[in-house]
Amino acid sequence: MSWENPTGRVFVSRIDLADEGPVAATLIECPVLSLGLGNVSDPTVPGAVLLDAEIDLERPPSLIDGVGFDCGDLVTMRVVGNANVLSSARLEIVSTSLGASVPSGSPDLFGNIRQVLDDEGFAGRMSTNLALFPAPGVISQSAP
Repeated sequence: MSWENPTGRVFVSRIDLADEGPVAATLIECPVLSLGLGNVSDPTVPGAVLLDAEIDLERPPSLIDGVGFDCGDLVTMRVVGNANVLSSARLEIVSTSLGASVPSGSPDLFGNIRQVLDDEGFAGRMSTNLALFPAPGVISQSAP
């Protein structure tokens, strides 16, 4: 996936997933001019690659701020099609504001994560978004 900020800087993130079911999440700081699969600045780059089958998936049109999404929206990107017929696979990107606002009195997850990034000196630097997640199979436990 990739996105472009208001200064024209394009960020590209590569996420490798295996089999059906795994998901990844990325929190992107607004404002964002455009958001899409593949590379928003290079339309020749495929939206995704099914590595085992060596199939390039055409990227759907990128979303544009104010037309395809608004800051605070939840944007879902996924592969759809028949899992038994790899040639039927295609990419889909959908934006919704349903449930996107933080209810009064609820924790502001972006604000909390942003504070951690600022405190640790990560703000403004690209990093693997997976660094924010525990290793697969690791469950955090509280101290006794």
